[in-house]
Amino acid sequence: MDISNWVTCDTEVFKNYFLVMFRKIETGDIIYFESHNDSDLNIPNILKILKKYTIVTFNGIGYDMPVLEAAIAGFSNASIKKVGDMAIGDKKNGIARLQPWQIRKQCGIAAIKCDHIDIMEVAPLQAGLKLYSGRLHAKHMMDLPLDPSELILESHIPNMRYYCGIDNKNTAGLCLELIPELEFRIEMGNQYGIDIRSKSDAQMAEAVLKKELEASHGIKAKRPKIESGTKFYYQAPTNLEFKTEKLSEVLRLYTSIPIEILGTGHTEIDFNYENTKVLTEEDYSEYKSSHPKFKDKDKGFKDWKEKQKKKKLKLEINKTTYTLGVGGIHSCEKSVRHVSTPTCIIRDYDVAAFYPNIILNNKLYPKHLGKAFLKVYNLLIEKRLHSKGMLKKLNKEMKEYHIHVVINESGKIIINGLFGKLGSKWSAIYSPDLMVQVTVTGQLTLLMLVERLEENGIPVVSANTDGIVVKMHPNKELLAEEIVKDWEFETDYEMEATDYESINSRDINNYIAIKKGEAKPHKEYSDKSYKIKSKGAYSDQRDHYYRLRTNPSYDISSEAVKVFLKTGKEIEKTIFECKDITKFVTIRTVNGGAVKDGKLIGRVIRWYYGSYELDAIYYRTSGNKVPKSDGAVPLMDLPEEFPCDVDYEWYVNEAYGILSDIGYKKSA
Repeated sequence: MDISNWVTCDTEVFKNYFLVMFRKIETGDIIYFESHNDSDLNIPNILKILKKYTIVTFNGIGYDMPVLEAAIAGFSNASIKKVGDMAIGDKKNGIARLQPWQIRKQCGIAAIKCDHIDIMEVAPLQAGLKLYSGRLHAKHMMDLPLDPSELILESHIPNMRYYCGIDNKNTAGLCLELIPELEFRIEMGNQYGIDIRSKSDAQMAEAVLKKELEASHGIKAKRPKIESGTKFYYQAPTNLEFKTEKLSEVLRLYTSIPIEILGTGHTEIDFNYENTKVLTEEDYSEYKSSHPKFKDKDKGFKDWKEKQKKKKLKLEINKTTYTLGVGGIHSCEKSVRHVSTPTCIIRDYDVAAFYPNIILNNKLYPKHLGKAFLKVYNLLIEKRLHSKGMLKKLNKEMKEYHIHVVINESGKIIINGLFGKLGSKWSAIYSPDLMVQVTVTGQLTLLMLVERLEENGIPVVSANTDGIVVKMHPNKELLAEEIVKDWEFETDYEMEATDYESINSRDINNYIAIKKGEAKPHKEYSDKSYKIKSKGAYSDQRDHYYRLRTNPSYDISSEAVKVFLKTGKEIEKTIFECKDITKFVTIRTVNGGAVKDGKLIGRVIRWYYGSYELDAIYYRTSGNKVPKSDGAVPLMDLPEEFPCDVDYEWYVNEAYGILSDIGYKKSA
């Protein structure tokens, strides 16, 4: 992708100062324009840049563009600051943030016409630029050097330019990290004739669906109005049935208890519904008087009544405990390790494209969109599956191969994004009953398989949303395969199996698994060339998917554990050999800012643990210690050379702590 014409843009706004800086992403060349105490701003040259280049911002749609529009309109520094304040809002004082169109209407300014990409929504999980920069191990991390309410003195200006330069550089770094995501959006935008470069995965998916609905079926999708408090019932598919009394009762509960839509647009089920009378103020008073230690924190009857609801259902099958709600199924293991041996197979069964197939198999669609939704949804899935098949046939060097890579990956993003939009009350495809129908069908359908395996002496040791893990003797392998095939035939879902050398879990969402490779048929493996799968606290921060989603936290410790589990290499050796300081750092957001030795560090901070450091980092506002910061050495600027005071023993101890957390000494 050609980005030679792309420049980042960032603005700094104060009562008596305005700065806009542009930076070429490829070369790093910088140009800036500023106005101090209402001095002249070179508007013609700003307009030339906006016309000539593709402008890349972080939160430019919501902030930088409105203030830049005010500057171009000739507003004073103070008036530009007021526009910036409108774009930010003030939660503490109950002042809502205004949308760009509201600001333009209220202030009488025109929208800038330029080729603009805002990467804030493209980046995952809605973090800030500072946090993303830390996750990418940016060379420099820096907070705004002055309070936004202060007046800028002449002596402050060089520091403001330096700060703005860092933000521009870090915006460029984030943009480069997001090139694959931007390529998807550009290719898809060309395909559908829409600009989706500044949209999140879910927003992009919704835009594509709306375009297809209108183009193919003449339907203009609009957000439905569903009142909070609306109730509906789960409808079980005809192929959903259980043999045991325990699970038959679970199915009965789901089909007999009303599910309520909350004011947030989310849904809720109360599993105590049938056993709980209508609670009154008198019940609340009686409860308080009979529970001397009860503290309601002045939230009163309404909050207490809400807490009496049982929103999760727990059940135990054999030795495994599961939780159910209106989302996916989860098992409740803690600190446990499962190891493959000649007499024990550890196998993971995952349902391929589980939620999309639940929608298609059960012909589910938002009521306000009708069956046309299914036709478009199915078309999007078919396009993706076709490209996925083509990738197996084409040579990687062929241009056509890379086109199908984009279609396959973007198709996956669209399909998953659309499902997420079913639960958003601001979406044109909002359908909370459909979302619950999908998630509950998913967890109950998996429980069908769990029941059949357990009834035949094949223990299920873990379950999570779209898959289960079984632990079986080799003489049960053929039986397990037969049960899975029968389940696939009855449900029309398809399983993908993976064998593991070991699964090492702190809990269901934080684990390290050592893959053996192909699961069928089971084999004895003598080499150590296994693949590592890790999740949550132990995810690989170098992996593109996790890099922007997780904060680095002394990654060398979990890396040493993974290497040990895979190869047997000593933990100490892995840690002492490493000379990459980014694997030793911790990134953390400290609300209100952090201080060390009386000096302000910032709100998003980075540190490593030093051998000679005794004190901790503290919250500026409360004076409380930042958790796990004893011995922390701030590192807001990455050094050219590896520090000589790294406390290797600290990281070694943490690695052994991880081993304990994942049940290394508690093999099950």
